[in-house]
Amino acid sequence: MFALLELLKATDQGIVPPKPRAASSAQWLSQGQEAEWEAFVLRHPLGSIYHTNEWKRVIEEAFPHIRGRFLVLRENDSGPIYGGLPIYRVNSWLLGCRLVSVPFATACNPLVASMDDWGVLVPELERECDRTRSKKLEIHGAVSTGQFPDSFRSRSLYKHHSLRLDPDFNALHIHFDKKSVRQKTEKARRAGVIIQERNDIGGMIISHSLLATTRRRLSLPPMPSRFFEAMHGNLRAEHLKIFLAYQNGRPVACHIVLTFKDEWISEYSGSADGLISGVNQLLYFESIRQACAQGARRFSFGRTSIYNEGLLSYKRRWGTIEEKLTDFTLRRDHHNSKERQVSEDATPSEDSRLYALCKHVIAKTPLPVCKMIGDFCYRHLG
Repeated sequence: MFALLELLKATDQGIVPPKPRAASSAQWLSQGQEAEWEAFVLRHPLGSIYHTNEWKRVIEEAFPHIRGRFLVLRENDSGPIYGGLPIYRVNSWLLGCRLVSVPFATACNPLVASMDDWGVLVPELERECDRTRSKKLEIHGAVSTGQFPDSFRSRSLYKHHSLRLDPDFNALHIHFDKKSVRQKTEKARRAGVIIQERNDIGGMIISHSLLATTRRRLSLPPMPSRFFEAMHGNLRAEHLKIFLAYQNGRPVACHIVLTFKDEWISEYSGSADGLISGVNQLLYFESIRQACAQGARRFSFGRTSIYNEGLLSYKRRWGTIEEKLTDFTLRRDHHNSKERQVSEDATPSEDSRLYALCKHVIAKTPLPVCKMIGDFCYRHLG
């Protein structure tokens, strides 16, 4: 659904999506060729911030155990790029080596137009699994299983919510739920909460502190501060926005938004303990207002576990479009599988024994210790 909407949007804008064609080669780009990939991503209607070399720099700087490359399709060995996807190797002595497209992203749809293209890509992906001794390749996408070859198995554990924007914010916000969004937004305003946009490193440090507090409250390991520092240091100013909510001069909530072309992506939001009702609604309300003012056409609320009914309900109240996210897995032993498996109730990878143990410990430890646990966990995740 997401991919179809994007292609329809591209058509409305006069952008002609890439046409399927016979591929002659799949190639790994060298560092000197990555500018060509960047230009292709900018042209492609499904190209996102997660496809870019900027995001690759963020990941590699923040996580030394992860390294990325770009696998592309060319009509001839030296022809222009017309398809491809980023591939990252996650090297962990604890969880084993694996290939991922893309770590720490809601979705990164392969820029692939046809099964013929996959016929060229899959053998090279299998060879890369063998070369790197990776037990599997994972691709996180908002595409249907019919768009992947049978060599991939799939499972759907998350939903994605996005909001179609209108240049006239007043016409848009009347569709937000009156009681749980608009009234709570006004309640926060009356309490003196103000929203400020900051793009300095100080704003990012404050945001990380609020995010770590939120993760601890949820008994989850906080993401390392170096990840957010790497975002600030490697993403261009037009691709990163930091919104902070203040009450009585104190920062009480944050919202980190990634922007690319006409899409704003809300991936990271957090709040202080004991937050008054309505602050998060006001934070999102003002972020969406800014997105409309700056010409964005879609606002992504990120991914949500299918088991988190409370958060799913919250995101639906903004008038969002809901779609299924699917994790596609190519295993080295897939030839021995009798059939493709699509599981709606499989255990999330984050719900491993290590993850469950960390949740139990985090619930009972002070914040500095939680951060140390998060640093350890994220040396192996990706």
